Amino acid sequence: MKAEVDIFKKYISHRYSGSSTTKHYMSDLAIFQNFVGDILPREINIKIVDRFVQTQSEQGLKPSTINRRLSTLSSFFEYLIAESEDDQWQNPVYWRRHSVRPGQHLPRDIDDQTVDALLAVMEDNRDRAMVMLTLAPAVKVQVCWGPVCGLGK
Repeated sequence: MKAEVDIFKKYISHRYSGSSTTKHYMSDLAIFQNFVGDILPREINIKIVDRFVQTQSEQGLKPSTINRRLSTLSSFFEYLIAESEDDQWQNPVYWRRHSVRPGQHLPRDIDDQTVDALLAVMEDNRDRAMVMLTLAPAVKVQVCWGPVCGLGK
């Protein structure tokens, strides 16, 4: 795989000259190459990419890092496939299967000091009341579906 990586490096260096893209691509490919060992690119399949993604996740890497590495691998294989002109060879990176979705952060409570500071600068009682309603824990949002709300049949 080293020869293919060297050829790809020349291509990336020419395509993205003057940027750090080549450095990052080569770093990502070196990590993957270290993971797979001495295996030919044609022998790499989706199961190997599955294991690579799983290993990266187990190491605690962020989804954005794993997805960037997948992007590098996808570009690498697309380049090799285009150069080989082989209709039977397919890219082993499938985005729908391999991409890692970032988790969503839960909303945090606002502390009392911040609320007090916000209310202190408000002069209008109406504005103060609206803010207090949005912060009150007993206020719940209810979604209405169906003909009663005019949202259904």
